[in-house]
Amino acid sequence: MKKLSRGNELLLLKNETNFIPKTLELIRNAEHFILFHTYIFEDDEVTQIVLDEFRQASERGVKVYFLLDAWGSADFSLRAQNDLIEAGVNFKFFSPGFFIFKLRRRNHQKILICDNKHCIIGGINYARRFNLPRKAKPWLDYSCLISGEEVFNVFHKVLRIYLKHFKNKQDELYSFRNFSYYEDNNILVTTNVNDWVMYRQEIYKSYLKAIRVAKNEIAIMATYFIPSKKLLRQLKKARKRGVKIKLIFGSFSDHPIANLASDYFYQWYLDNDIEVYEWQDSIIHGKIALIDNKWTTIGSYNHNYLSQYGNLEINLEIINTEFAKVIKDEFNQLIAESKQITKSNISHKIHSKTAVTLVYILTNIIIFISLIILYQREKEK
Repeated sequence: MKKLSRGNELLLLKNETNFIPKTLELIRNAEHFILFHTYIFEDDEVTQIVLDEFRQASERGVKVYFLLDAWGSADFSLRAQNDLIEAGVNFKFFSPGFFIFKLRRRNHQKILICDNKHCIIGGINYARRFNLPRKAKPWLDYSCLISGEEVFNVFHKVLRIYLKHFKNKQDELYSFRNFSYYEDNNILVTTNVNDWVMYRQEIYKSYLKAIRVAKNEIAIMATYFIPSKKLLRQLKKARKRGVKIKLIFGSFSDHPIANLASDYFYQWYLDNDIEVYEWQDSIIHGKIALIDNKWTTIGSYNHNYLSQYGNLEINLEIINTEFAKVIKDEFNQLIAESKQITKSNISHKIHSKTAVTLVYILTNIIIFISLIILYQREKEK
């Protein structure tokens, strides 16, 4: 059984509200080093203030490491890259390449670590179109600010990524292990990663275990939700033993094909007495689960084969009733403002069962072929 750290403080961060302000606050207060990596970062008028803070931190002597996924952040401008480098920021792209050569595992994690004291982990990317779009509502997305003992464990979970990409800075990176911090709280937290190269499926396994022992209620907010058969079996078993299950999805997505593939399961959910709710105000990108008003997971992990086998993912697993209440209140509000999908109104959702089934099968075939390519390329390295 994994050991959980105890000395932590937690704060739920939400897109459009406190996410950017807390990010800026952590960077401004950093004294020794910053490790930052994310999937999507677009330099625009919303994120410019974040880039300014990174540059200023480096200029005042903080060791700043800035790592972007080459696929997700392909639009990050050369000008912005040069501005960071000129300010002394250590800048790299994760798994760079051109066209077909970008079809390799992606770094889907979103992490900001400051002095091994504070850390932000979650699903929120950095761009105007997510946070303050001009013609639509911001995406519904969440991250978590954690301060205390578990940040040191997060650092060790991701250190290998930085050692690989900044080989000439290994001594400096190892020196950051001298920094640690402890909060006088009894909030239990552990960090889980999915990294198939290292044979780790910690997030996926933590979901299965938590669902397996659930007694009262399971609530999952998800996007691109194409669950494995094993996960579906555990949900079905939980429902049979009387556990109430609520799923919160978005009614539309930035990837319509993935959304249509996830529709494949709607009838199965209803046949197994699982409640399904659709948020209709904006795109849902949050990845959070709450079980028995005590166990919570939040991070970058999506329930599909890319997250399970392809991408680098990271989640916090939290056992704390107070933080669970924050999530519970958030879920209750969303459910109250969402449309419940029932057997009487599902027909408008699934116009053609044959089309949905074909999209689901095709999506899994494409993902499977992509994963084979990923595996072969990693073997060749």
